[in-house]
Order: sequence, then structure tokens, then C-alpha cells
Amino acid sequence: MLRLVRKANEEGYDVVIIACFSDPGLGAAREISKILVLGIQETSLHIAAMLGHRFTILTPLPHRVPKKERDVRGLGLGEALASVRALGLTVTETEAEPERTKARILDVARAAVEEDGAEVLVLGCAGMAGYASEIEKKLGIVVIDPVTVTFKVAEGLAEMGLRHSKRALYRMPSKV
Repeated sequence: MLRLVRKANEEGYDVVIIACFSDPGLGAAREISKILVLGIQETSLHIAAMLGHRFTILTPLPHRVPKKERDVRGLGLGEALASVRALGLTVTETEAEPERTKARILDVARAAVEEDGAEVLVLGCAGMAGYASEIEKKLGIVVIDPVTVTFKVAEGLAEMGLRHSKRALYRMPSKV
């Protein structure tokens, strides 16, 4: 992935989006990049916190729940987290079986709203891209598709010429 980030810099791209909800390598990618690098998890969670009092992340598998909770706290958004709930589906299943996935999202999302007080739902996997508007209509709650949201945020930031500070946190590594 870091090779692709370097290539995007060399070829004059404005932004790189890491389209995996775990944002793998995000910090390292920002360090080696002169252009903006956004992860779909970080971006969509910040947006979710702005759109409602509390949000829920829907993640494919139960073993991902503790990692998602830790990620939210690491972003300073712990107070806004209503819950992280698992669908019990693999990433491959979320992409390959849209109707089953949407039905499962509806069931889990209803519980998040009714039991956890979620006001915003975040689809916590790129494999769920394209499902948000249908789920939102059926539940009457804000549902974030992290791929779409991150793409639109990336467009706006790039248009404004904003990028990551290189002063400290994302400083370019020194050449050895």
C-alpha cells in the first residue's frame, strides 16, 4: 500500500483514500505522503460524531468489536460511541450477498437504535458500500456509508488545498 501512496504522490494525485474500515497503515502513509491521505474509518467516525449525539458502528464479525471500541477511544470520540455491533457475516459475505446483508444490517441497526440509543449508524466495512440510503429510508435514522462520505470529504479538503501538517505527527521520515 505504501508503494501505491508514493506512486500517487509521484503521479500528481490530490488525495489517497484507504478504503478499508480498519484504516491499515494510515499513519505511515501520511508520514511518507505530501498529499492528503484519508482513512474511511477515521473520517466517517468524526462525521458521525458531528451528525448526532451517539453513533453505532456495524462491523462484520464479533471479534472486531474490541478493536473498533479502542479505535473510537483513540480518536477521542469515546463519549459519542453508543455501541459497536457485529453482523455475524464475513467481509466476503457482505459484498456477495447484498440482500442477506441488508436484512442483517436492519436487524442489528434496530437493536442499536432501540437498546443503545444510537442516532447515527456507521457501516463499518467497505463491503457494505451502497447500502446506506436503503437502510436509512427503512429506519428513519442517519446511516453513513464510509466510502462515500470519505470521498466527499476528500474532494472538499483537496479543493481547499488542505493537507496534513508535516511539523511533528506526520513529519516525513528522515533518510538514512
